[in-house]
Amino acid sequence: MRIFPVALFLLLPVCFNAFSIDTDNEAASSARLSISGAVDFDIAEFVKMRNYQGMTSSPGASATLNRIWFGHTIGILNLESKPLGFLKMRAEFEFNQYMTTRPTIDGASPNKSFGQSYWNAFYIREGQGFFSFIDNDRMLFDAALGYFPYKYNPEVRNLGEFLFRSGTYPLYLLGEFDRPFARLTGLRTGFEYHNNDLLNYKIDILALLERTINPFNTISLASVASVNMLKIIDIGAGIDFAHAIPMNSKFTMVEQDESHFISDSTVTEIIDSSTSPPTIRIFTEIEYDHYDFRGIKWMARATIDPFGMVRENHGVLSDILGKDGGKVYGEYAVIGTKNYPAAAHPTTNFNAYQKSGYQDVKERSPWMAGITIPCWKVLDICAIEIEHFPSYYADDYYTASTHGFPLPAPLQGETYDSTTFVPRWNWSLYLKKDISRNVTIIAQAARDHQRAEKHPGAKQFNDYGASTVKKDEWGWHLCARFHF
Repeated sequence: MRIFPVALFLLLPVCFNAFSIDTDNEAASSARLSISGAVDFDIAEFVKMRNYQGMTSSPGASATLNRIWFGHTIGILNLESKPLGFLKMRAEFEFNQYMTTRPTIDGASPNKSFGQSYWNAFYIREGQGFFSFIDNDRMLFDAALGYFPYKYNPEVRNLGEFLFRSGTYPLYLLGEFDRPFARLTGLRTGFEYHNNDLLNYKIDILALLERTINPFNTISLASVASVNMLKIIDIGAGIDFAHAIPMNSKFTMVEQDESHFISDSTVTEIIDSSTSPPTIRIFTEIEYDHYDFRGIKWMARATIDPFGMVRENHGVLSDILGKDGGKVYGEYAVIGTKNYPAAAHPTTNFNAYQKSGYQDVKERSPWMAGITIPCWKVLDICAIEIEHFPSYYADDYYTASTHGFPLPAPLQGETYDSTTFVPRWNWSLYLKKDISRNVTIIAQAARDHQRAEKHPGAKQFNDYGASTVKKDEWGWHLCARFHF
């Protein structure tokens, strides 16, 4: 029975081709359904990682695990149709078979609380409509509505893409193997201008609906722009007014004791002359404010391609460089421009982990840098990336997801200091080789933002924090991809 979903998926193109009708009519041909996809077989391992043992309301201290194997069989189906000259529709479906041998603690046998060793899942990965208003060799003015992948930093293979793969308060970063982009829900309008190789620029304006992590159904307003000059310098910038329009402001700024801090206090002295000697009475009036999910994020990025003008020429140099070799790129972001003071006089368990507040913008300013190594014809892509994660809080969205508070996750008995967790230096080595038109091999070794995978039926045991934190914690992936 386990092979049935994969077999069905592989037969879909045959079925569609069997019922398709060839025609010489251009309009009918363009409206016909176009089908493509891929099948991924990957194996992976956390060589060393940390597990938070359940992340319940009273989580225990984390445990270090070694040699945790997992893997996937993924079927991807892409459907595209253009029923009208100005309208194109696209959908992507993913059938995922998970396999893991994840135990509870190092050396323990598998435990059902952490999920079975095998389960299936189905995802809608894309569903959007494109509307083209201008589309020619020089200009493109279009709009897209729906659920769509979005990538603004074309060179990034793992780390970076901070603007839409991050939480503001608290700061956390998300990542997924070989999917270095965000999946967004909402409306995107875009304009592109191409002046041969001299100057190309692009700007997108987005209105986004939050569907992934609390607070749900808020609307964010964002814009991303880029300029490419002579194919050598590519610079970009973006801003995101995260959760700017809430469905209900009570969910973006939660006015509860768990999420408050002292914003001001007034001391008043009153002299009681009726006593002898007169008594001085001191009254302190405290004003409280609350942490807020709403915040402003911005990013700046740059790519330098010193061989951009000669890369596409045929010759030895072009073969050595390949399509991407020799590029240097980087990205810097500020995730939350507003500072908040510490939660003075904590009265609840959550405030005990908010002693530092959000007082230093440098602790909310991650950056990354990368380089692609020319590999002649041995590899198509060899990318090395590093990332600086400066937050003194964990890369974790537990409190936001489970309790709806814009607070960092509990530290679970551990001290995040400069000698253990902070600042975190993440790294990634990404390799890719097209064996043929239909076969690709991908390998990656990294300490990044991947979370541990557990059975969806045991959500109370999810790991909301990154699985590789300390210097000796890392993992690897190896994937064979078959395209059709």
